[in-house]
Parts: sequence; C-alpha cells; structure tokens
Amino acid sequence: MAPKLSNKRVISASAVRRRLAKILTAEWMSGLHPTVVRVLKAEMKRKRKEQRKRMLKEQEEIEDRQGENQTLADEMHELFHPIEVDSIPPPKLAFPSHITEFDFTFGEYPDVTLESLNLPAFDMGNPPILGPAEIDLETLLQLGQ
Repeated sequence: MAPKLSNKRVISASAVRRRLAKILTAEWMSGLHPTVVRVLKAEMKRKRKEQRKRMLKEQEEIEDRQGENQTLADEMHELFHPIEVDSIPPPKLAFPSHITEFDFTFGEYPDVTLESLNLPAFDMGNPPILGPAEIDLETLLQLGQ
C-alpha cells in the first residue's frame, strides 16, 4: 500500500527561517522598553527603504546602459548602413542647365577646338583626374544630364 499523503502544505526552509525570525523578534521585543522597540522598528524601516533605493538606482543604471548601447547601435547603423542610390542628390552643375550648345574656342586661337586636341577617350571604369580643358564634349554633355 502507498503511504497516505497529508493535506499539509510544504514550505521552504527560507520561509521557515523568516517565520521563526518574526516569532523570535516579536518575543524578544516584547521584553524591551516601548521606546527601544520604536527605535528598532524605525531602524529596520530605514534599512529597507535604503535597500529599495539602492535596487531602484541599480535598475536605472542598467536601463541607462542599455539605452546608451541602443543609441550607439543606432549611430553605427547610420554610419555603416549602405546608402541608397536614389537618396543621393544630383551634382550641382557649374553652368546653367538651359545651355545646350557650347563655344569651346581658346581665346586668341579660334582654330583650336576640343576635337582638334585629340584628347584620350573618357573611360567610365577608371576615370582620370580631369582639368577644365581635358574633357571632351560628349562627356561634358553626359555630365550635364
């Protein structure tokens, strides 16, 4: 036959210690002067209040650190997130956009034009560093679009 279980509740050892401490404290305090009991209770209340403040402060510090970490993560995301091509504004042109034809004569030398200079073709894969007179007309028109 299986042993019969009782209806009694199982309590933890820490609960037993707390209850015993309350009983012993109450019994011990009953023999003290009422003023001493008031002072002891006030001291226990102050300690609990300080402990509560300390716990709240620690919790706030943890939340602040988490907030700082999130802010840092947001900044890093903004710095290293790839930029969408549509969001880049078009370059500002040095000449008005309504001009469609250009007069590329070189002052005192009207027979010298960009075509007669025989400049190398513009390579889109590896663009050279171009000065003001080193660009051909087609490339200039492409840049203006």
